[in-house]
Amino acid sequence: MAGARCRTLYPFSGERHGQGLRFAAGELLTLLQVPDGGWWEGEKDDGLRGWFPASYVQLLELHPSPSLDMGNMDFPNGFLLPLKLLSIDTNWVCSDSTEPDITGFVV
Repeated sequence: MAGARCRTLYPFSGERHGQGLRFAAGELLTLLQVPDGGWWEGEKDDGLRGWFPASYVQLLELHPSPSLDMGNMDFPNGFLLPLKLLSIDTNWVCSDSTEPDITGFVV
C-alpha cells in the first residue's frame, strides 16, 4: 500500500508524537509505510514526512487501468483512455497527462 494516496479526515497536530505529521482536514498524503498498529507514515505534497493515526485518513480509490508496459498495450473495446494531447502524427500520440477531464481517446 506504500505509494497510495489518502485524504485526511480530521486535523492532526502531531505534537504528542515525536515524529508526528501535522495536517489539516482535507489534505492529500502519500503513504510511505503502513505497518500494523494503527500508525502510518506519510508525506505531504510539500515534502514534510511523519507519522499519524491511520483512522484520521481515508484511502483514495485506485481505479484499475490497463497494463501500460511496452510489451502489452491491449485495451478492452470501448475503453476510454484519458489524455492531454500535445501532438499527433500518423504513427504516434504524445501526451504529458492523464487528466480525465481534458480529452479522451476511445480504443
